[in-house]
Amino acid sequence: MAATERPEPSLLLVAYGWSPAKEARLRAFCQDFVPRDRVLVLRNDQDPTQGSFRELRGSNRYAEFSGYLEGLAEMPQDGPLIVANDTLLTHRAMSAWKHLLSHPELPTDRIFGDFRLQSLDEVQLPMLASWLFYLPIGMQRYAFEFVVQVVTDDWGNPPFGPRYQAVVEKYLRGGLLSGWIHAGRRDPEAIELKRNCIYAEHRLSLLLDELIYTPAVGEPLAVQLQKVNRRDRLIALWRRIVTKLRRP
Repeated sequence: MAATERPEPSLLLVAYGWSPAKEARLRAFCQDFVPRDRVLVLRNDQDPTQGSFRELRGSNRYAEFSGYLEGLAEMPQDGPLIVANDTLLTHRAMSAWKHLLSHPELPTDRIFGDFRLQSLDEVQLPMLASWLFYLPIGMQRYAFEFVVQVVTDDWGNPPFGPRYQAVVEKYLRGGLLSGWIHAGRRDPEAIELKRNCIYAEHRLSLLLDELIYTPAVGEPLAVQLQKVNRRDRLIALWRRIVTKLRRP
């Protein structure tokens, strides 16, 4: 590889359930981007169906967070690492994210991902949604692994006080155009898991702090990120409409 070329990325994908559709989407994402021998699908389900990519079975103890920890040790140590869950294949503008993750101006000293400024009543939290992390070098990888371990060790504990918890509970109750899309359609165990995943997502960004890439207004990468976020929001709105129409 020439010295001017970017190193090849690796991909750790944590999935719950597998299907031919997911397999095809993953192939499309990796084509001309992530070499097959640098991809690991960590399966958090018990379905014996085997895909064509390298697989590892996860414990699903802490949803994707334990999956991230269990898969990191199996990944190549050279080059950037993309860590994602399978909503990349099912709920996102996947091709747009692929293009963005190939952007020549991706940060080399910060963790990149689906950035948003989250209003949590008590605080405005600069955060990365926990479905995607781009770790450019080893230092960010080690920091990410350490922080995910801290988050899972503190599983189930809210990172902020009562007003924050009220915001989370409002989200879990859902709404016509906002809130959890599966509100009213999940059992108490699933609701508790979702609540704990929200706590973990927010605590993760709180601890990563200055390691998170924060877009600057007007810079090319920030503009591209905004465009991808808009496409994601349209997909989310369409999924919400379809879910509402299908609900008895």
